[in-house]
Amino acid sequence: MWLMLSRTGFLSVVVPRDQKTGEIEGDRLMVRARKREHLELLRSQHSALAEVRILRSDGADYRWRILVPRSVFAEVMREIVERLAVTNVKADAHAHEAETGREFVRAMHDIHARLARLQDAPGE
Repeated sequence: MWLMLSRTGFLSVVVPRDQKTGEIEGDRLMVRARKREHLELLRSQHSALAEVRILRSDGADYRWRILVPRSVFAEVMREIVERLAVTNVKADAHAHEAETGREFVRAMHDIHARLARLQDAPGE
């Protein structure tokens, strides 16, 4: 699952595999980011993540990651929804560009433009 949060950044959330057995770890989630700052923002915005270590994984598709119990991330998602007070996502992202980064905000605008084309795609 991808999350693009105007005040946090871009995150990819997946179910991790056990390093030794390769088995899926259904009770945990791996929250990944391309920029460490995005995980730092997420951690600073949610007290349930305050003590979670950010791991570095050079050579991986997403260099930065945290591992959390599924229930903890469900609480984070609940908080995100309860705190939501944004009426314009792109404007909010621009207002928080100092925290998330200029390149993230540009990427949001690019993605918005590409996905907007789906709305008027032939056969839709």
